Amino acid sequence: MVLFNHLSAARVNWHKSEALAVGRWTNGLPVLPQELAWRSDGLKYLGVFIGDGEFERRNWLDVLERVEGKIQKWKWLLPRMSYRGRTLVLNNLVTSVLWHRLNCAEPPLGLLEQLQARVLSFFWDGMHWVQQGVLHLPREEGGQGLIHLASRTATFRIQFIQREPIVNEARLNVSAEAALRLKAALHQTRTLLLQHVVAAAGPDLTGVEAVGSLLGIRSAQAAEGALQLWRNGLSERERRLLVDYGQGTEPDYEDPFPEIRLATHLGNLDGPLLRPSKTFSLQAVEKKTLYYDCVRVLNSRGLSNRNTSVWAD
Repeated sequence: MVLFNHLSAARVNWHKSEALAVGRWTNGLPVLPQELAWRSDGLKYLGVFIGDGEFERRNWLDVLERVEGKIQKWKWLLPRMSYRGRTLVLNNLVTSVLWHRLNCAEPPLGLLEQLQARVLSFFWDGMHWVQQGVLHLPREEGGQGLIHLASRTATFRIQFIQREPIVNEARLNVSAEAALRLKAALHQTRTLLLQHVVAAAGPDLTGVEAVGSLLGIRSAQAAEGALQLWRNGLSERERRLLVDYGQGTEPDYEDPFPEIRLATHLGNLDGPLLRPSKTFSLQAVEKKTLYYDCVRVLNSRGLSNRNTSVWAD
């Protein structure tokens, strides 16, 4: 910590710092400097409460009141506002306070429905003239582009998949099939990628002794079992590529990476507002396209067999 202070010309403010104990500490928690104490329930980080279930519920305690308060500030102007103006207010000035929390935490059951009801109440100011799902479509498809909170939340989750690797559910995760201690050995030795195994076992994945030494596994049978599972997890072409690479073959960087594609499944539902289902690339899809596909899926029953509204350009 002293070295950090000298290198960065910054100091830690111990009075504003908190420490959160995560997991089990068999030898007890380490001693903290100054008067800093360990917390076990959670802490607030970048505006979001992180911790156990009860602690994380604090993220949503005042959400309804905050959204309602913002809506009330615009009530006086509501009779003079067009539908387009109401949409802009709701999308940009009211519901935008939710995005950071919805991006980081899961809302409690029923909260999004309550918030959506308040949004719709402000938009219509009385009678609901058009089916709710239509409002959330873009203007060129007969909607108003009014925000649909459940679809925006689903979009956040899919974008998380775009940004983050899925380590524990990876295709070559064999810890569930191998010996129980393999998973712990992989994490303890930071052997988390296939390239780590290949570096020890060779491109043909046959170096039993080297893998045993890498993972701290004394049993040659257990090490061979893990290698066999990894070999079985690779296709014949992938195993051949590994061997070629081990023999000095350089990869061709112009070869396309296998594309992950998503498709909207609407079942037997159809209609002008449910345009033909298209597949799109997870890597290349735009945020707006992803959001409106979520709108159609989550509102598919209400949009089924409905004609294009008068709002369509």
